[in-house]
Amino acid sequence: MDIRFALAIGRLILSVGAPLVVAAGAASCGDPGAGADARPTRIALITLDTLRFDGFSPELMPETYRLMERGHVFSRFYSSTSTTQPTHATILTGLHPWEHGVTRNGLVLGQHFDLLPEVLQDEGYWTSAIVTSYPLKGSFGYDQGFDEFDDEFGVDYSRTWVGEEVEGGGFYSLGEDAAARARAAVAAAPIGPQFFWFHFFDPHDPYGDTPSGEGEVVVQLPALRYLGEKGDPTFADWLPRARAQYERDIQDLDRHLAGLIQSILADEAFETSVILTADHGESFGEDSSLGHGDRVSPSQVHVPMAILAPTVTGTDPAARLDVAGSVDLAATVAHIAGLTGTPFGGRSLVERNGSSWPAAGTGAAFGMRRLLPEDKVELRLDGSEHVQSQPVFYAHHKGRLIEGNSEDARPADPAAESPSGGPASAESLPDEEKIRALFAAFEASLEGAGAEELDSSAARDALGALGYGR
Repeated sequence: MDIRFALAIGRLILSVGAPLVVAAGAASCGDPGAGADARPTRIALITLDTLRFDGFSPELMPETYRLMERGHVFSRFYSSTSTTQPTHATILTGLHPWEHGVTRNGLVLGQHFDLLPEVLQDEGYWTSAIVTSYPLKGSFGYDQGFDEFDDEFGVDYSRTWVGEEVEGGGFYSLGEDAAARARAAVAAAPIGPQFFWFHFFDPHDPYGDTPSGEGEVVVQLPALRYLGEKGDPTFADWLPRARAQYERDIQDLDRHLAGLIQSILADEAFETSVILTADHGESFGEDSSLGHGDRVSPSQVHVPMAILAPTVTGTDPAARLDVAGSVDLAATVAHIAGLTGTPFGGRSLVERNGSSWPAAGTGAAFGMRRLLPEDKVELRLDGSEHVQSQPVFYAHHKGRLIEGNSEDARPADPAAESPSGGPASAESLPDEEKIRALFAAFEASLEGAGAEELDSSAARDALGALGYGR
């Protein structure tokens, strides 16, 4: 029996109150490797917009953190970019931005790529998504492979966005609404293997627009950036207020998100896995910048990551110290789903090295700054001007975040302390020539506009020279 037909029949039978065993039996054929008595697999991938690494903490997100720390919590996880669309394209394809070609917001993810939901759908999974901001509209290609794709937004924030007219003025939705829609999607899904993608926008500016910030002034990032760049004396007062409102929005999100995760985990009819991460972070002046998108500094690309899955939950919780990134998520979901021979790059983060988990410092993370169609002058808070014209990549190498391209490589955060205890910028960069060669390979792939993958011989050789496997 065709699995898509079986799932549809199962859903129809359930709707008229027929015995549950009929629908469950029909759907079980879509659960790879499942026996007759096995519970179907349910996977929920949750992406949080603009959540810094330190935003996912027992202090700011106590309820969600308490649930997710029962699995594996990563301390060295990095987003592919500091921009929404490129990172989500990486999450769904298992490819780097210079491979899939979505190097900035406003570009459409090509239909010729094998997306995670498409691969899962072909294996009998019901696929459903709730996204909460305009950049992830289905019209940009993020609806590929989903049986249901909910991209309706209720909050009017901007009439235009990177040159695109925002339909009806609706730009985003907040956590309470998103969680309610997510619970409804879960309840309506047919019995059988399921994959959900839930996206939450709350930490993104404007800061203070959630109920937790009620009574305070809502701070919009463009206004805050204007004050900082112009050296306005009131900026020193507004910056901490913006950060406080950002953290209140995170706390508000925590309640809604934890409730959703708890309801998913409580359903014992499924073998459930939850993966939580962010598309990028946010700067509040640490690197002389505000917001996100212009930098690949730690505040903008070091993000949370946590996994609750049968292979990591219960007797084997862990604080993971291996290095990983957005490109690893598609392979991880495929592994949890029991799939083999998938087209995704990266590595499965729920796969052991023999009897142990990967050691501290192993693994890799790479990414790039968004690539704008024309030069842009970035004015930083220290008064310096930086022209964004050439591609800027990053690599996590020997415990440090290194940025640059074929011509230059440097610490992504010069203020960070080097391994010897001195300023990172005061030392010669280890393996600088090899890192520049790696960035050159990324540049060569970028010139192919997504047609050439990282498995090109130049990139493979450059990775091998630095001690990275693929």
